[in-house]
Amino acid sequence: MKSSHQRAAGLLQPLDPPERPWQHVTMDYVIGLLAVPSGNDAILVVVDRLTKMAHFIACQQKVTAEQTAQLFIANVIRLHGLPTAIISDRRPKINIEFLAPPVGPIRHQTTVFLRLHSQTDGQTEQVNQTMEQLIRTTCTDPQTWGKSYRCWI
Repeated sequence: MKSSHQRAAGLLQPLDPPERPWQHVTMDYVIGLLAVPSGNDAILVVVDRLTKMAHFIACQQKVTAEQTAQLFIANVIRLHGLPTAIISDRRPKINIEFLAPPVGPIRHQTTVFLRLHSQTDGQTEQVNQTMEQLIRTTCTDPQTWGKSYRCWI
């Protein structure tokens, strides 16, 4: 099934462009994957809006906000610093409080934008589609597709 790349109807509010790498990030989950022995069945995708660099973080579909924060700190903040904006369109549990326990007093420096329409964050959706296509092309037999992405997770 091909993905639609047509513009959505209605007006979207443009986001200000970031001034430096990893200042603004988008995040989304790829869910519904086959579970691997470690229990991971999802991928947290974090994309830098300026450079388009992405991190693919293995996780479980039932990840909590606190676990998301721990993954985010270990895989993004540790390498790139605290972003000033985090854009997410899927999980209502990702809000300004998701960084509160681990980051503490510096959390006021970060704004989390919750977008209810996936069109707002088309960049992350495009990265998700590209990742899925790359995984699928590594395997010609659909029945073994689950085995081909295990090295990613």
